[in-house]
Amino acid sequence: MAVDVFVSYKREERHLAERVVAHLQQAGFVAVNDLNIARNEDFADAIDRMIRAARATVVLWTKASCGSPWVRKEARLARKLEEAGEPNAYIGVMVEPLGLDLAFDLATDHMLDLSATGLTRDGLQQILAAVQKAAKKAPDLTPALAATQSVDIARELDIFQMAAGLDTVEAYAQYLRAFPEGTYSADAKRRQTQARRWYLRPLRKGNLANSIAAVSVTIAAATFAYERMKPADVAGGISPTVHAAVEAEREAAKAAAKAANEKADGLASALREAEGKAAKSEADLAAKAAIEANWAADGASAAARARESLAAMTASRDAALAAAKKKADIDAAAYAALNATVAGKDRKIATLERERDAAARERTSAVAARDLAVDRLAKAEAEAKANAAAPSVPAAGKAVDAVATAGSDAAPPPDCE
Repeated sequence: MAVDVFVSYKREERHLAERVVAHLQQAGFVAVNDLNIARNEDFADAIDRMIRAARATVVLWTKASCGSPWVRKEARLARKLEEAGEPNAYIGVMVEPLGLDLAFDLATDHMLDLSATGLTRDGLQQILAAVQKAAKKAPDLTPALAATQSVDIARELDIFQMAAGLDTVEAYAQYLRAFPEGTYSADAKRRQTQARRWYLRPLRKGNLANSIAAVSVTIAAATFAYERMKPADVAGGISPTVHAAVEAEREAAKAAAKAANEKADGLASALREAEGKAAKSEADLAAKAAIEANWAADGASAAARARESLAAMTASRDAALAAAKKKADIDAAAYAALNATVAGKDRKIATLERERDAAARERTSAVAARDLAVDRLAKAEAEAKANAAAPSVPAAGKAVDAVATAGSDAAPPPDCE
């Protein structure tokens, strides 16, 4: 399926876009607008992909749409694709007089001016002719089939957006199974290859949640296949063999949807059990965010970040080495000062030991002198006693003098410590 026309308009003027889309579908073109896209966090990306996939982008210019940043952005993207040689034509349609309201870069010489008539039947025919010229093809679908495929294109985009949001190999595989030749199949294959290359190691609970989300893609794809093969959507007049094959494929799609639902229920139960056992920690969330950031980066950005990280690590290493060297120098100086202090204390201890030895020697000499004096005194006393036994007084006086002389010669005993 391919998108022929994307119609850009101001939200408050959706009735204008619906008239243009209906007229183009009646002519056999697959025409869509943002009403066919699910409004979620990927809405802007979905519009971008739809414009890039379309053969032509019709922008309905009114005073209201001229002031819309969304409409201007969509118009500039279409102009950029056209000027780059992409198969996407920009068709500006002036629905009412604008004056200078339209931005200079969006006003073109070949803009359709319907300000006088508005979107009458003649004006719609002019838009159809411009689309036929830009698309370089004649409409080859019936009005009913063109309308159906317009809805199918939007459903396909929703499923692709789900796969892109998960950004896993399994999610892209489910999309490609449902749309092997889809509008976004080439982009899905490229993203699948990138996801396979960047897929490092799944987080325990995150992997289980991604599996459940991937099953959601399977359910959406199977439901899409089931709904678009309903008998009411099959053109009449087909052979019974073809009808039987369609019915068989429809039943297979129905069974696949049922199996996918059962698998989703089982995985959801497993997820609840895992959450009951342990909650995700902030470290797990940070690691997941880091891995997703790495997946989102391309090779050049990753290389630049690696170089920056290497430079930061080198600077950190050099700073650490400088700090370590400075600390080593300080430690060496402290060690030298400590050695000097120890040497001084050793010298002081040696001096004290010498003084102690000298004092001990002096004490020993004093004790010896005291003992000698005691001996002399004892001898003198003995002699005095002997002399005392003699009858003459002079002899006794001599004995006393001898004792006095011995006492004066002896040195006094030192104080005992």
